[in-house]
Amino acid sequence: MAWWDDAAEAAGSAIGWVGDGVEAVVDIATETAEEVTETVTEVAIDVLDGARDGAAAVSPALGGVANVVLGVVKGGVQATQETFAIVFDTVRNAGSLVNAVLHFDLAGIIADLGNIAINVGQAVVLVVRVGTGAYFGAAVSDYFARDDSLGVIRALVIDEFGTPEGESILRRLGWGTTHFGFPIVASASIMVADSNSFPFVELHDDDDHTLDLYAMAGLLSLNGFQIARERTRVVRVDDDGNDMWYLPIHRYAIRSFLDSGGTNMRIRAYAMEPAATGKAMRTARKKFKKLCIDIGWDTPFNFATFQAFNAQPCTNLREFDFFPGRTFEAGRWFATNTPREGRLEEDGSPLCIGVFGFADDKHGLVTGRRIKRGLDGCGPDDASDACITTIDRSRKDFMSLDSDGDGVDDLKDDRTGCGCTWRDTYPPYFSRIVLAHELGHYFGLAHAGHDGVHNIMFSKAENETFGKGSWRLWLHGDPNFVEEDVEHAWRFIVKQMPHVLRAL
Repeated sequence: MAWWDDAAEAAGSAIGWVGDGVEAVVDIATETAEEVTETVTEVAIDVLDGARDGAAAVSPALGGVANVVLGVVKGGVQATQETFAIVFDTVRNAGSLVNAVLHFDLAGIIADLGNIAINVGQAVVLVVRVGTGAYFGAAVSDYFARDDSLGVIRALVIDEFGTPEGESILRRLGWGTTHFGFPIVASASIMVADSNSFPFVELHDDDDHTLDLYAMAGLLSLNGFQIARERTRVVRVDDDGNDMWYLPIHRYAIRSFLDSGGTNMRIRAYAMEPAATGKAMRTARKKFKKLCIDIGWDTPFNFATFQAFNAQPCTNLREFDFFPGRTFEAGRWFATNTPREGRLEEDGSPLCIGVFGFADDKHGLVTGRRIKRGLDGCGPDDASDACITTIDRSRKDFMSLDSDGDGVDDLKDDRTGCGCTWRDTYPPYFSRIVLAHELGHYFGLAHAGHDGVHNIMFSKAENETFGKGSWRLWLHGDPNFVEEDVEHAWRFIVKQMPHVLRAL
């Protein structure tokens, strides 16, 4: 490349720095404002939920009145919360659009325009839902559904443990107080590839263009035109091994890195941006309240841009393009490369790993779970013991160790870890749900019986796009768990995780 081409690319990189600065300022401002409004509204919702549970514990009649009165108030709070969220997301996408323009990234420009169009659509839907009373109706109906769900959970616990022990477990879960919920502490880790151990140059330059380092950095790529790309992040690394957040990477730097064979600087790539990680964690926590499961995270997701999320090393192509083939292979990887080996004491602390991608173009994967509903003669609504999801802890749980049928085990009984992986896909409006979906599998839920995109457990490959209950999409505005999910999840919990309940 001639010197004038170098100069032109350097000039473009300089303009791109301006875009990086604009986006960084916009992100920090919107994130700060969003955290304030989210915190205030979530506290208000928790207070309303506590008052409702307390009223229901006093008497069904008082609980019924509280369901209506407090439900209406909660609907108003949720409408306010979502209004601010749409405004802040629109501003954030506008900042990203400016950055894409200054980087001459046409694919990024189209993607950001698409995100803004989604924001406009969200605003229209919000106005319609407020005008037709959907927010208020959703909150009130959810409160009445919670009464039914608590009754189902109580029956399952008493049936499994007997009255004395069951009552003790229910009290520890908060029965009869201002809050009932199964407390779980989950862990989120993000895959990180470092040029000291990961072959960036080799995979960027191979004939298959296995990865595109420019696109991964959110820059104009001349190797391909990809609008629906993951929001990965590439940073420089200083001599002490720290991210150089103050010196954004640009096309000229990446080209120099590639031309040098990866020797002139050290870089690090993250499978997803902090904002995407935080949004997925927050969304999962909110959605799981419907299941009466309280998911806490060992790493805060508040002010995600400033959080140091747990890192999971990615050192080869098999980890970068996560595990084609059998789920067992991913489970064995979990047992070998993460702290989760499938032990009993790990069941109540799921590990979720944000990955770069999947070889078979999945959005997420759960391992250590044999999901039976919809398979092997188990109908979508079958709640018999034989059709409950089971926890598989070793190779023999997945398959026969006798590979040739001669009656002799000839395969090693490897351990398999329990956990889930997910990626951040385009558009972000949908990808924020993926982590909640995979955690749903972790707690025993299946795709079967979830026709309709109003279901979090919906799968495009296995379910009809619209099914009974599709009106819930108008009522709630986005995918949610449904009442049947509460029963199936808690049936799995009491049958497969009784040791976790006893340890509360």
